[in-house]
This record gives sequence, C-alpha cells and structure tokens, in this order.
Amino acid sequence: MKILYCGVDQYLGGIEAFVLNTYGEIHSDEIQIDFLKITDKIYFEEVFIEKNSKIHKITSRRKNPLKFVFELYRLLKNENYDVIHHHLNSCSSIEPIILGRLLGIKTIAHSHNEFKGNKRLTNIMHYLNSKILTFFSNENLACSKIAGISMFGNEKFELIKNGIDSSKYIFNDIVRKSYRSKMDLENNYVIGHIGNFKYQKNHDFLIDIFNDVNKKNKNSKLLLIGDGELKKDVIDKVKNYGLGDNVVFTGVREDVSNLLQAIDIFVFPSRYEGLGIVVIEAQAAGLKSIVSENIPKEAFISDLVESISLSTEKKIWVEKVLKHSNNYQRKDMSQEIQKNGYDKRNSSKRLREIYLNIHN
Repeated sequence: MKILYCGVDQYLGGIEAFVLNTYGEIHSDEIQIDFLKITDKIYFEEVFIEKNSKIHKITSRRKNPLKFVFELYRLLKNENYDVIHHHLNSCSSIEPIILGRLLGIKTIAHSHNEFKGNKRLTNIMHYLNSKILTFFSNENLACSKIAGISMFGNEKFELIKNGIDSSKYIFNDIVRKSYRSKMDLENNYVIGHIGNFKYQKNHDFLIDIFNDVNKKNKNSKLLLIGDGELKKDVIDKVKNYGLGDNVVFTGVREDVSNLLQAIDIFVFPSRYEGLGIVVIEAQAAGLKSIVSENIPKEAFISDLVESISLSTEKKIWVEKVLKHSNNYQRKDMSQEIQKNGYDKRNSSKRLREIYLNIHN
C-alpha cells in the first residue's frame, strides 16, 4: 500500500511530532509512506529519505496557485497512491483531498488544531472549505474533540491521540545536571516554552510575563525552543526589554526530551491549540506547567498542569510562575502517559488499522 502524507512543515509542530512518533511504527514493506512538500525541506526529511520514503516537491500554492494544482494533479495521477493522509491545521488548503477523491484515491482529513487565525484570507478559505471538506474525505480524524469540531463541525470524526515515546521523557537527574551545566543554567530558575514563533503561540505575552518574572527573580532564564516566521520580532522585543542575557533561543532541537529535564517550569500561553502535545511531553518529564485556558482538556492528564485565562491580569501569571521557583519533586510519569492513551504504540496501531480498512 502506498500512502502520501500532506501538510508536514519545515518546523517542528504538533503535526510533525505526531508523524515522527508514528511513522517508524507504520512505514514498512507492507505500507509505504511518502511525503508532499511545498518548502525546500520538511522536518526530519533526511530520516524519511534514509528509510526509503519519497519526498515530492511541488510549487507552493501561495507562489503560483495554478501551477500548484497542476503539479499536484500530475503527481497524484502518476504515482498511484492508495491513500492520501492530509494533516491539517486549518481548512485553508484542501486541494490534495479534493483532487485525490476525484481521482479515486482514498482520502483522510486529519485535524491537528482548533483554528483561530489572524489572517483574513486564511479565515475565509477555512470557513468555505470546512463546508465541503467532509464531502471529499473518506475518513475524518482529530487530535482532540475541539480540533475535530473546528474542522468537521457536526460531521463524524474519530479521535486519534498524539502518542509519544514516554520512556524518553522519564525524569533523569543525571541528564538534568548535564544539560544545565553545558547550557550554563546551573544556578538559574529555568522557564521553558516549546513552539513555533507564530501568532498562535503568543510569544508576545510570554515575553511580557518573563520580563516581570525576571524583575522579581534575577536568576530566572527563559528557554525558547523552536523557530518560525515571528522569531525576529520576539528577538527584538527581548532586546527592547534588556533581557538578552536571560533569554535563550535554542532553535529547532532534536533533543527536546532532554531539554525538558533541564527546565524548572513549563509555560504555554497559546491563543488556541488542537491539543498542545508539548503539554503532554512536559507532564511526561514530571514538569509543572502553567497554560492558557485554550489548551484542550484532553491534555490535562495529571495534576501537574494549571490553567489560567489569557484575560487574567498578567501579575497573576507572574505569581503562578514564581510559585514553583523552589525545587519540587519530579517523578516518573510514564504510567500516567500510557494509562491515558498517549503512548505512540497505541496511536500507531490504530492508524495502521485505519489505513488497512480504508484500502480494503
């Protein structure tokens, strides 16, 4: 069976994390997974190529919509795919689903987000396409109830949990000390955030919070893991606050599970989320987390997470963050992760079943 994955980006986000965690369990002699890309590179591309997956590059729709559709049609016509699995953060671009269905290919629409964008054209396209998406999709999947409703409305969809390798995240004090030493964080209160630099992740507010935290605790540092289109704006804001020595921009990292060991508290003030897989990962590492009320309840699998409204006064956020500046006991959370269904083996097994069923 040949499956084409669409929607994987160059930066690590929820979609990329899900694909990474399930790909190795599914890609095999029986099921071949290939990728469509519209950027120069997709995240972990070299690993997929090494495992004999094909990476098909076509023109970006933003650059040339007609050429995008033509190249996509030609690819689907020539490659004889059995299934198209389109990973979506919004319905702004569903051409692979539409063309695939018209060509007789089985299609899967997979919602990874509750879309609340700030770009007018994208919002319009999302609204219009969401009305027709389920007409062209054979299967509808979502990472959470709110992500499913955002994309499929009242239509039927199945929840597929974003499973992780929980064993990688078990708290390890040796790893913690090693990373804090080599990153020069040994005497600091380390606040962490993981996410692409984009409107959704609300870095602007995060920097405002940290600015006030740092006024009260000069030993505090902010670790920002990720990359993205708004990174320069965030860097400029950090400089304007005079926080250059206290904010660490790590870029995209492949050792996130180890970086979480070095962090003291995880802060995640997103404007919207489909799930927030990094909140699951933070809990897996035994980290206390302060998150916005926009994080779906499916991500709250332990008492380590506290939710605050974005409309709450900033000083309350600051107080909550500072409350955990004294060390607390980190523990092995792997059993909680598995008990709540967030082990990657469970997600991969169900996804494999869906592929086989839709193909037969």
